[in-house]
This record gives sequence, C-alpha cells and structure tokens, in this order.
Amino acid sequence: MKKRRPIRLLGLWLLSALALPLGCAQREGGALGFLRSRVKDALEMADVGVTLTPKSQWAFYAAFMSATPVGYGQVDGHFVGIGGGDVGVMRIHYDHIGLGLWGRERVGWGDGFLFDYGGFDPDKPETMNCQGVGVMGFLLPPYDRRPVGAPT
Repeated sequence: MKKRRPIRLLGLWLLSALALPLGCAQREGGALGFLRSRVKDALEMADVGVTLTPKSQWAFYAAFMSATPVGYGQVDGHFVGIGGGDVGVMRIHYDHIGLGLWGRERVGWGDGFLFDYGGFDPDKPETMNCQGVGVMGFLLPPYDRRPVGAPT
C-alpha cells in the first residue's frame, strides 16, 4: 500500500497545478472557461500562416523579444492560419518600424474561428494594439499604447 502513496501525491499535485493556476485563471465559465483560456494562450505563442492582400505589399521587419526592432512593414489584408490568438481566416493590419534602439508596432487582428475580439479600425487607435519596442521604445511608449499588446 505504501508504494501507491507517491503516485497519489503526484496525482494530487498535477490536479492542483491544473485547478489552481497562478494569476491566469478565468473565473467565468469554470473548468471550460479555464480550458478556453489555455487554448487561447497556446494560440498566442506563434503566428503561422499566409497573408493575402488585394494589392502587392511588402514588409521586412523583425524584433527579437521586442528588444531589437529592425525594418519596416505596412500590410492590410487577410491572414490564413494560426495568428493573433485565433485560428482561421481573419483580417489583419499592421504598421511596424524598427531602427534598432527604437521602434513602433501597431497591429490589428480580426476575428477568427474560435474567439470574438470585436474587430478593429486602423483609423481608431483605441481598437488597435500599439507598443513601443527597443530600448528607447520601452522608455518612450507611443501615445496610443494599449496594455493588451505590450510587450509582445
């Protein structure tokens, strides 16, 4: 009987780790709300897909951990894949500029298949995710910065 005790303790520990997450549980929806939040978290880890635009557009932009932004990009179109915390075909708009020590990212993701974010309008800053990137961008954030998108 004593050999089962470590297995029970491990099971209790795993159950506690799932049931009592630190700071990221959504009280609404119970266990299903919690699982929905974890799915959303997993979908926000990477953007993988194809961007389709009605006219030719280009972008060359990279920002390793939002600390070293380099390049420029302005794209308005549709994204097909996993992106912006959702999956499916969704509208996308972004304006990025990075000069090494300073940069600015302004992004809008439309609604995909799983979640309803309420859409965005590039002419209304309150509907876009905007953040300063790079050392100077962290110190001098843009006036229309929204906490939901910072830091990436």
